[in-house]
Amino acid sequence: MGWQGHLIDYIEDLTKILNYKPIELAIRLKELVKKEANSIGYYDLLFYSAVGNDLSELLNSKDK
Repeated sequence: MGWQGHLIDYIEDLTKILNYKPIELAIRLKELVKKEANSIGYYDLLFYSAVGNDLSELLNSKDK
């Protein structure tokens, strides 16, 4: 990736993210999570919750 010049593209994007101070990064991450969570519909969240509970019950004995 480096010799093809693609690495510089990723490094530029990564430096934009890493140049933030930790508190600013945490605030931006919190805003992003809120934005994404608000874009999911109520019934979809209920469905994901039910699937998560079912999987938890199925895998609980294997985890023990």
